[in-house]
Amino acid sequence: MIIESGARDRVAREREFWDRLYFERAECHEETFAERYVNKLAYSRRILHSKLGGLRDCKILSIGGGVDRLGIDLAKLGNTVVSMDISPVAVQLTRQLARECDVVERVETVVGNCEEICFKKTFDVVLCKRSLHHMNSRVVIPAACEVLQDGGLFLAEEPICFLDAVRWFHRTAPFHPDRVRTIDEKELTTEDVAFVTGCFRKPRIQFFDMLTRESIVHVLSAFHLESILTLLGRVDYLLTNRYFRFLRYFSSYVIIEGYK
Repeated sequence: MIIESGARDRVAREREFWDRLYFERAECHEETFAERYVNKLAYSRRILHSKLGGLRDCKILSIGGGVDRLGIDLAKLGNTVVSMDISPVAVQLTRQLARECDVVERVETVVGNCEEICFKKTFDVVLCKRSLHHMNSRVVIPAACEVLQDGGLFLAEEPICFLDAVRWFHRTAPFHPDRVRTIDEKELTTEDVAFVTGCFRKPRIQFFDMLTRESIVHVLSAFHLESILTLLGRVDYLLTNRYFRFLRYFSSYVIIEGYK
């Protein structure tokens, strides 16, 4: 595959950014505001883990997982995991975590550009947790589909922005002071989501974080009201996925799943 110079520059910027971030936060990464919310309080986490919790003895490819705690959790369940990330620092921390959790034999770590996925083996599951929006989805998704076995599962949790007015607000107002954001990342649009779902059979989309968008979560956290976030996330989920579906256009995250 021939990669254009613009794409190479973007990939280099992403690698440099995440290497620096993970190096600086190696000892306290889990304690950052974003990690606390995403890995402990977000309602989408509960739904994502429920979809993955029944996996056993599966071959799983985790792309762009950073310090891949979710991949480690899947290995603890008896799955074999290939965790691929562009950041050598993140990959080293994932390898260290695998040793600490005694699953190093079930976790293979790979430093690489996920837009150049090339494996001889195939996988039962391809997982993309909050990383596709840093990549060219038009390249990554067909490559991910290619390495899936027939009937294999693709599962992604990603930020979205469907409305121009909301996109304008995101450009003009900060999410919150601690927001980690690279200059090249972009929330998925309606067209992006349609492309992803169009590559798989039986696609399903679930919407999250209308009431619990990151700026709101930051304010509640500042007032020590984190305990209500799970309940608020549940209400959010019901409103956007069951009762008032037009509200999904104001959501800020989706879980996308589909089968090859």
